Amino acid sequence: MAGTKPMYLSEAEARSAINRIERDGTIVFRGVRIDGPLLGRIWKAVPRQDGKPVLKNVQFDGAWFEADVGMDGARFEGEVSFRNATFEQAARFERAEFLGPTDFIAVTFAGSASFSGATFAQRTRFDQAKLLGAAGFGRAAFEGATSFAHARFSSAASFRRATFVDEATFQAARFRRGARFRETKFAGWASFSRTHFDAEVGFREASFAKAVQFERATFEGTASFHGASFARAARFRSATFRQDVSFDGAQFADDLSLENATFHSDALFTDVRFEGVTRLGPAIAFGRVALDRSSFTDNVQISLSAGRLTCLKTRFRGGANIRLRWAQILLDEAQFEQPSIVAGSARFEGMKDQRLARTLARGPQLASARPVLLSLRGADVGNLVLGTLDLRACRFAGTHNLDQLRMEGDVEFATPPAGWRWSRRRTLAEEHSWRIEQTRKGRKWAGWDDAACGLPDWVGLAVPDKRDTLGAGEIASIYRALRKGREDNKDEPGSADFYYGEMEMRRQRASQGLGRAPGRVTRDRGERGILWMYWLISGYGLRASRALTALLFTVVVFAFVLYAWGFEQPESLASAFLFSTESTTSLLRGTDRPLTTLGETLWVALRLLGPVFFGLALLSLRGRIKR
Repeated sequence: MAGTKPMYLSEAEARSAINRIERDGTIVFRGVRIDGPLLGRIWKAVPRQDGKPVLKNVQFDGAWFEADVGMDGARFEGEVSFRNATFEQAARFERAEFLGPTDFIAVTFAGSASFSGATFAQRTRFDQAKLLGAAGFGRAAFEGATSFAHARFSSAASFRRATFVDEATFQAARFRRGARFRETKFAGWASFSRTHFDAEVGFREASFAKAVQFERATFEGTASFHGASFARAARFRSATFRQDVSFDGAQFADDLSLENATFHSDALFTDVRFEGVTRLGPAIAFGRVALDRSSFTDNVQISLSAGRLTCLKTRFRGGANIRLRWAQILLDEAQFEQPSIVAGSARFEGMKDQRLARTLARGPQLASARPVLLSLRGADVGNLVLGTLDLRACRFAGTHNLDQLRMEGDVEFATPPAGWRWSRRRTLAEEHSWRIEQTRKGRKWAGWDDAACGLPDWVGLAVPDKRDTLGAGEIASIYRALRKGREDNKDEPGSADFYYGEMEMRRQRASQGLGRAPGRVTRDRGERGILWMYWLISGYGLRASRALTALLFTVVVFAFVLYAWGFEQPESLASAFLFSTESTTSLLRGTDRPLTTLGETLWVALRLLGPVFFGLALLSLRGRIKR
């Protein structure tokens, strides 16, 4: 220990100090060394009341205690001062009563320090104290303003079930070997600003009746606020969490400030009740931010640059405005009871997330600042708007009010494999999964295994027992709901791809001959043939090029047949082409050339097919440009 030990008292000085104790109970031993024998004489001279030692106006400033100090159950009346004192051995003040102002400022406890069950009736200060051994303040009652500012706890510290009636300050304190504040009650204002927790810290079931500050605090180990209650503002501005932090089961009845907080691992807010909380963030989270099964009573704005965000069964009773960067998102069974937005965001003002970007880029999936929505399964999205999100991997199975979901801005869906065989369109991850499963069963549909449509491994842990592959009819129903939502918003071009997907899944369902399902798929062979022809000649009324190609093909084929067998009098091939072309636009006009029976049949077919093909082409163009 640093510093020079003070001198021993002479026998005369010691006898004079002991006589003062016996005379009026006053204890004054400033700046002296106190060994075991002297401590025993002091303790023997202290008067008793109801069997308890009573110490008055205690002044041990600068004293140096060489032996164990046992003052359990003692009663300290008047001012108590141990400023700059040193306890070389254990110091016990269990169940002691400090009735006046108490100072342990800059005290050094080289051994254990136990104040369990002690009562501090007035102002108490442990500022700059050094507690090198275990520190116990369990069940202690601090009735006046209390300060541990700049204190250093080198071993485990326990404040379990302690009570702070007035303000409590731990500003810039340091806990090197863990701290326990389980069931601690803070009835007054509390501050842990700039406090450094080097190891695990627990505030399980702690209660904060007034505002509490953890601004710029650093949590090197895991932190638990499980079941804690915050009746007033809780401020974690610029706090740093190096390991997991858990607020599971906590209650917030006022503002929760997380501005510029950094979570280097998971931040768990599961089963939390947020009342009066209108803003979360902007904050940075390298791991997962979990709001699962939590409830927000007021409209809340959530701003996060995060690796993952899960809102499983989360209830947004007042609506939410969720702005994200980088995050992979799960919203399974979430409820948005008022108008809400989930969207990507530009960089938050004053926040630097380049390190997060570099960390995510080294992961199994290439990260992008655009958030990735992975699932809406079972969510109620009637009041939800999605914007600037990556939906290539999004699962929509079981989503409620899907036809009322709105999508704005740059929302990205998956696409079919490249090549002439597949029409370019927006597709659902469920269709990719279904086609991959069909390929495994022998159907030749290679190329649908787009990595961007797959779910990360962690999703299976967060949402177990979720069936990933749906039937074609179920996928058709999802496409139908999304298409209806776009149509209801007067967005015909936006609904076109969803209509194509719906019809494609109906056709595939029908081709399997599995009967009618929730998607109202066909089972009749004739109907299956109609769907197949509808796809072939016009891409379900959405591909004008197919309809025009079909028209051209029909005109050419019929022209050759007419040239060979259709006219009673020989005609040139050019004349046959001209006649075939004119017939496609002459629905009500008769023929002016003598035709054979076959020619008459072909002529009638051309008169019917031409308008049909033209109509399909116009329908396709209209679907692509109408607003």
